Amino acid sequence: MDKILEVLKENEVKITFFMVGDWIDKFPEYVKKVNEAGHEIRKP
Repeated sequence: MDKILEVLKENEVKITFFMVGDWIDKFPEYVKKVNEAGHEIRKP
């Protein structure tokens, strides 16, 4: 995930991440990083 966020930042690209509850519960630090990087987070 860190590499993805790095590449997006280098290319000045913002995207929408679709995250399911189990993943959010297991990796809250990545949810925070995605949010802080200015990307949109959606739960399906």
